[in-house]
Amino acid sequence: MTNIIKTCFSTTKRRVISIICIAIAASLLGTTTAYAVSYTTAIGKEAAEYYAYADAGVDPAAVEYVVCEFELEDGTFVYDIEFTSDGNEYEYWIKASDGTVLKKEADIVKLESSAQAKTSESSITLDEAKAIALEDANVAEGEITITESKLEYEDSMSIYTIEFFDSDTEYEYEINATTGEIYSKSIETKISTTTTTAVTTESVTTITLDEAKEIALDNASLNESDVAFTKTKSDTEDGVAVYEIEFNTSTKEYEYTIRATDGKVIEKSVEAIEAITTSAPTTDTSSEQTSKSTSSQNESTVAAESKATTTTVVSEQIIVSQEADTASVSEQATQTTSITLDKAKTIALADASLSQSEVTFTKAKSDMDDGVAVYDIEFNTSTKEYEYEIRATDGMIIDKSVEQLETANTTANTSSSTETITLDRAKQIALDKAGLSESQVTFEKAKLDEDDGIMVYEIEFRFGNKEYECTVNASNGNILEYEVDDD
Repeated sequence: MTNIIKTCFSTTKRRVISIICIAIAASLLGTTTAYAVSYTTAIGKEAAEYYAYADAGVDPAAVEYVVCEFELEDGTFVYDIEFTSDGNEYEYWIKASDGTVLKKEADIVKLESSAQAKTSESSITLDEAKAIALEDANVAEGEITITESKLEYEDSMSIYTIEFFDSDTEYEYEINATTGEIYSKSIETKISTTTTTAVTTESVTTITLDEAKEIALDNASLNESDVAFTKTKSDTEDGVAVYEIEFNTSTKEYEYTIRATDGKVIEKSVEAIEAITTSAPTTDTSSEQTSKSTSSQNESTVAAESKATTTTVVSEQIIVSQEADTASVSEQATQTTSITLDKAKTIALADASLSQSEVTFTKAKSDMDDGVAVYDIEFNTSTKEYEYEIRATDGMIIDKSVEQLETANTTANTSSSTETITLDRAKQIALDKAGLSESQVTFEKAKLDEDDGIMVYEIEFRFGNKEYECTVNASNGNILEYEVDDD
């Protein structure tokens, strides 16, 4: 044994290698020991599950499916518990040492949609759906690996989900189980690691934005006159310079990511735009045309009035873009709401057992989700982040999420993460960029976040029929991203 030790330390190179091996072994032994100690002193899976059931207000006898795993998350040992009850899905992180709820999520199923969906019958088989997807992707079954193929129910519709990949591309398809039509598809080309590291954010682009738009249109077999562009901008993705191109036709929505160095399509998505039936008389189109031609002063008045008005009718165009006047779009979705935005906020606070003085709202706005009018409500306490989606017709909570906020020291090791400007200053920078004042707009989001190791402020606000999004570097006030979209 002594001779072996002497041999391991006989030369400088061997000494260095031996020390590294000893350090690795000690680290592994320490982690294994910590895991073993934590597991033996933990509350146990059964107790953790009952903590989750109690918090969710679910009778243990009504639980249909449960998975419980002991894991290390963010330096803390937890029980990761997923379970379903009455068609609703729940996920909890329960602290292994004392049963504290660290994180919880709940997806509330729309019962009426599920009931209708179960009555529908598929007209094509799973194998036929796979064949449709493979034919569209122009690949043979022997060339790919299928990772998922199953029948699901989505918005009262039977859908086959087909996912597969080959050597450099991932495919995701949704096939209408009744008609065999492609409901949506996504094709993503993998970027090799060597390519990613070789190209930096300073890469010189070799194609222009207009050329990238033309590449996307050619790929979709469309002309510029056939579409309405909703986003066209340069960006970086994993250190690679890209163009993000998005546009709509009257029936489909297209999203492209195109590599700026050579024009290669590295990601694309095509989705059908769902037709939404009107449930109330549509507004007078002549009055809409009149409002479009009013001056910017009138737009300011409308924006100010919208803050104080409790709207009872939500009217929204199916396709939104600056070129919507030239697009052949005449459908509108109109749905009567019976609760106000303030009422939705009160419902969310009551569910969270909090008062308005205890929270800071980061988002509170009306929206449409699968043709249903909803309110998106988000707020924070000093320790938790809450997100709610509340149905506008009856105040039902259809989705909610509660997450533990990370402490500020998680980014202390990054010098660029230090916050040096205030939230109010970031809001003013965004307003200056838009050429607007605070009295003219309605803020929908204003919060500090982390993006790729950099602390940033995410600012979103509305003016008239336009929505502004601005990302501001929290350390120096530089604008990192800026978008303006029409409603």
